[in-house]
Amino acid sequence: MRKKTGIQEEPTTKPLEYFEERRDDIVRDIREMVEIESPSDSKQAVGRLGKYLAGKFSRLGGQVQFHKAVEVGDHLQVNFGGKNDRKPVLLLGHMDTVYPVGTLATMSCRVADGRLWGPGTLDMKSGIGLILHSIAALQARNGELPRPVHVLLVSDEEVGSDSSRHITEALARKSAAVLVLEPSYGLHGAVKTARKGVGEYLLTVTGVAAHSGLDFEKGMANREDRRIYRHEARVDVECRPGEGRNAGQRGSCRGYRDH
Repeated sequence: MRKKTGIQEEPTTKPLEYFEERRDDIVRDIREMVEIESPSDSKQAVGRLGKYLAGKFSRLGGQVQFHKAVEVGDHLQVNFGGKNDRKPVLLLGHMDTVYPVGTLATMSCRVADGRLWGPGTLDMKSGIGLILHSIAALQARNGELPRPVHVLLVSDEEVGSDSSRHITEALARKSAAVLVLEPSYGLHGAVKTARKGVGEYLLTVTGVAAHSGLDFEKGMANREDRRIYRHEARVDVECRPGEGRNAGQRGSCRGYRDH
C-alpha cells in the first residue's frame, strides 16, 4: 500500500510486514522448488529447476542467461538494473542439493510445527525464495531497485563448485558486495558473514618398496608416511568464538608392491 504525500508516493507497509503478509506466497514458492528435486549429479534435474527459476526471475524483469556446463547443470545468472550505474550487489546461491532423485517419496515436503520440511529446504531453496521475494519487495517499495543487482545460482556447490568457481570469482570482482543467501543454522535468524575455506593437497611419496604387512620397516616410504602423519597430528587451527573446524582427512598411499 502507498499513500499520497504531494511529493512522491511512499509505502505505508513496513518491510517486515510486507513479508509477513506474503508468507503463504513465499512458502508456496519454496515448496514448488523443493518438489523439483535437483541433486548435483543429475544435470537434467537441476536443469528443470533452472528453467523454473528463469521464469520466476524473468517475470520480475530480470535479464536471464545460462552459463553452459558439461557435466553438471547450467548455472543461472540474472541481472537487474537499478536507479544508478553503481557497482552491482551480487546475490549468490546454489540450486543443487545432496538428495538423490526419489527422496521426496520418503521425505515429503510439508508444513508442520511452524516449519517447512523437505529435502533441500534449508540448503538452500528457502534462500532462493528469499532472493525472489526480496527483489520483489524492493521493486514494490521503490518502483525499481536502488542499484543494480546480479543473481548467480550455481549447480555444483555441493560437489566443490569446480565448474562454477570462475564465474563466481569473475562476478564477485565486479561487485560492490556479495551476499550469500544460504540460511544460517538454527532458529535465531542469524546472518552468515564469513565462511571457512577448503584446501586440497596432493603429496607424492617416494622411497624403497616394501611389503606393507611383513617388512614394512624396511621401506623408506613407510617411514615417510609416519613423518607425514606426525606432522598432521601437530596441525591445529585456532578458531574464534562461534567458529568450527574440520579435521584433515587422511588418504592412502598407493603403489606399494607386495614383493
